[in-house]
Amino acid sequence: MMRKILLFFMVITLKTYSLDNTIKVEVKYPKKVETELTVETFGKIEANKYCSITSQTEGYFTSNVANGDFVKQGQIVGKTTNNFTDLKITSLLKEKEATVLQMQNLEEKIKSYEKLYQLGLKSKSDLIDLKNSYLTAKGQVESLDAQIKLLKLQKSKSNVVSNCQGYILNIVPDNTYIGLGTEVARVYNPNDNVLTLMLNYPYVNYLNKKLVNIKIQDRWTKATVLQIIPVSSSNLIKIKLKLEDNFNYPLNYTLPVSISLNKISAYQLPKKSVFIKDGETYILTVKNNLTKRVKVKVIKDLTDEVVLSGDFDESSPVVVSMPYTLDDDVRVQVK
Repeated sequence: MMRKILLFFMVITLKTYSLDNTIKVEVKYPKKVETELTVETFGKIEANKYCSITSQTEGYFTSNVANGDFVKQGQIVGKTTNNFTDLKITSLLKEKEATVLQMQNLEEKIKSYEKLYQLGLKSKSDLIDLKNSYLTAKGQVESLDAQIKLLKLQKSKSNVVSNCQGYILNIVPDNTYIGLGTEVARVYNPNDNVLTLMLNYPYVNYLNKKLVNIKIQDRWTKATVLQIIPVSSSNLIKIKLKLEDNFNYPLNYTLPVSISLNKISAYQLPKKSVFIKDGETYILTVKNNLTKRVKVKVIKDLTDEVVLSGDFDESSPVVVSMPYTLDDDVRVQVK
């Protein structure tokens, strides 16, 4: 009997000791909120595309404009000169004239051979060979006509014309020999500039709309998402945007920007519930009186509170009394 009484008092004592050593913590429950995700980054002004002025013929180029000049669509920016083209046309015309004369002689000869063949004085193979020679000469004339037509067409396009509007870049020097289809100059149109941003890959999941809000020099404006381009390194994504307002920044200008992404579901908690350990951001939740460290992502700082996302919800009690002093699986008592 005495042993049972001693055992009873030992159990009571252990329970009392355990209860007295359980850490008491204050908790708050997350508040579900809808918020816009705003990302701070840097943007760069880039040309959306360049217009290429190409030569429609070949020859030595002489320009009417210089690098930096503004040209309009249809404006003549230079001319190609090719004395070889004139000589080639003259040579081909003479060759054609000789070949046409050869065809005429062959026609007369064929008529004579046909009569002689009927009289049995020429064989059929002689007549066939003669007709084949005529067809060959005819084919040569057709080929010469095509070459002459092409050269005359190229000569008529000796003027190099701009097919777009903007500033001339990288025009070829005078007296440079250029071929058919050679890029003579590039045209840059400042009204076709775009803003490019580099965003971490996870943020792109929130960028599922074409029109976004963007902040430049403390002013919010609209921008259209033109292209999303994966970059090979650093898990970055390049976003190409067309600004609604023209800020008149120079090409390759870099500036800080803020981009507002989609509205997302998140949770609001007191800032004191968040702590950093080993470079990662955490909160400490309580389940069955045991602590559990949960990695979170801070979306917005609201001075005394923060908006977070992570693997928790409204039913998760979160420790707000010095959570950084506790580890995982610590037994606690909620106040």
